[in-house]
Amino acid sequence: MAIVSAQKDRAIIIGGQNQEGEEINIVEEIDFLKVRNSVVTLDKMKAPRARPNAFIVNDSIYVMSANNSKGNQLSGEKYILKENRWKDFEAKNVPLLGLGPKINDKMINNGPAALLYE
Repeated sequence: MAIVSAQKDRAIIIGGQNQEGEEINIVEEIDFLKVRNSVVTLDKMKAPRARPNAFIVNDSIYVMSANNSKGNQLSGEKYILKENRWKDFEAKNVPLLGLGPKINDKMINNGPAALLYE
């Protein structure tokens, strides 16, 4: 699961695993100032992701991870906050590493995913 800060006193929880260990595509926003009903379910990701890397740029959240069903193929989605919807984006070549779109899952979750772009 990944957690990003959307606004002051709010966090968005992205993906994770259910009790059976299966990847999930649930996205929830927590408002820490509200006592009741502080968790809001947002639009689900198109692909389930157990350990995504996520970051916010302007009004969008970028989420990416290796797709377990296809080995180490990188896939990503962009969540547009104002529209409450997800949009796919294609993983581009990572010229600094010379790895192309296939990249090690451990590397994605440890930082280099920020090198990817739409």
